[in-house]
Amino acid sequence: MTIQEVSKIYDNIMFMNSWANMADVNHEGRRMFKYVSFKFDTRDGSIYVITLYSGNESYSFRLDDPDDLKRMYEFLGWE
Repeated sequence: MTIQEVSKIYDNIMFMNSWANMADVNHEGRRMFKYVSFKFDTRDGSIYVITLYSGNESYSFRLDDPDDLKRMYEFLGWE
């Protein structure tokens, strides 16, 4: 995914799954994450993995795999 495409995912995480919107997120029963990291490939400028951190747990998803991307959307409750 390009930086622009990942930026949209990041914006959704900030709006729907972050501590910044804790009251709304808790009310709707979504997962919340404190940290997000990305793996960036300098050869082609793509971002291919996103990792979400919550407490001692981390969840990684491959952004270049449509099945894993779908799994991430379901995991975050974005259906």
